[in-house]
Amino acid sequence: MPTTAERLLGREEELGAITRLLDAPEQLSRMAVLPGEAGIGKTTLWLAGIEAASQRGYRVLSCRPSEAETGFSFAGLTDLLDDSVARVVPQLPPIQRRALEAALLLGPTDGRADERAVAAAFLGALRLLAAESPLCLAVDDVQWLDAASLATLLFALPRLDSEPIVALLAVRGSVPSWLHRAVPEERLRTVEVAGLSVGAIHELLRTRLDAAFPRPTLIRIWETSAGNPFFALELGRALQRRGGTLAPGEALPIPTDLDQLLGERLDVPPDTAWIRVRVRRDEPYSHGAIVAQAPECATIRARVRRSQLREVHIPSGAARMAARSPHRAHGPQAGIRRGLPGLR
Repeated sequence: MPTTAERLLGREEELGAITRLLDAPEQLSRMAVLPGEAGIGKTTLWLAGIEAASQRGYRVLSCRPSEAETGFSFAGLTDLLDDSVARVVPQLPPIQRRALEAALLLGPTDGRADERAVAAAFLGALRLLAAESPLCLAVDDVQWLDAASLATLLFALPRLDSEPIVALLAVRGSVPSWLHRAVPEERLRTVEVAGLSVGAIHELLRTRLDAAFPRPTLIRIWETSAGNPFFALELGRALQRRGGTLAPGEALPIPTDLDQLLGERLDVPPDTAWIRVRVRRDEPYSHGAIVAQAPECATIRARVRRSQLREVHIPSGAARMAARSPHRAHGPQAGIRRGLPGLR
């Protein structure tokens, strides 16, 4: 099976910037931040960076927060330390150990966890782990990190110095101002994730859709999608359903709104509510379209396979939905993108 890096199209320069950081673990702790719009390919590049780190012997601590879990304190921190807690907790000072165990819900709690002690414990845990092997601290969709986890991260980042740690953060939009304030510029590398070239979009459509559009049509898809790979694929699919060609001067007979494109592909009403669902914590979210509402649907769990279009019947008759997975993000509950009565 090809690796994530081998499946990347048109991202050689961006991946190279990440691997150059990884190839020098003896330098000061460093960070690569990957800003870009939704669907542009940040997560794919982020995953390729994680893969490259693992291949170089880095221990990877990762989390993929979502909008649905921003209200859960320390949810991101729990994911980051999930596989390493047993290794580091016994080595921490007692006050830090108790605070971290309380934050991660691993021990008894006496009210709210002491956030300063938790932050100090997290910093201590990073240093302990980095003393064993180089460390890659990876967070996708940083904008959805819960406030407590973000505060903990902001406490630790500027205090990392000579430790062999590389942070890899993907964020929707531009680089947040708090990151510039927390990390010295000489240790912060911005790897802009912009639209793909027309050549990369051509290869994407060829490999994913087995489509070879005439060049004028390809150019129209590229211009309309602004090089966004997810949007280009949806445009390509919609165009395939219409025969795959355009007459000279003919406008693209394709809705440009992303929800409209997905709705058209799934054959659901235009006012359908869009949600994101998953079954297990280690599975990606998938976008879903509620096709029929039922009385109780506060928490939606459905077995959705990655990048696969199919009908899914939600347990207990909660709702019937069609689903596919254009974006990957994590969270403990369904995140509702557009409101539907009874689903709040």
